[in-house]
Amino acid sequence: MATKKFIIEVEEGMTNCCECPEGFSCGGSSFLDCCDYNLATIKIKEYEDK
Repeated sequence: MATKKFIIEVEEGMTNCCECPEGFSCGGSSFLDCCDYNLATIKIKEYEDK
């Protein structure tokens, strides 16, 4: 089975509760703290070895 790598980009700032993506628990207990990052700006890109 092949393994792929991804890059997660997210802007600093605070996430508004109404913009929080589903699956993230409130209060910043996930791997990305909603008080430090705006989770509504998440971008996932496939990592390309150059």
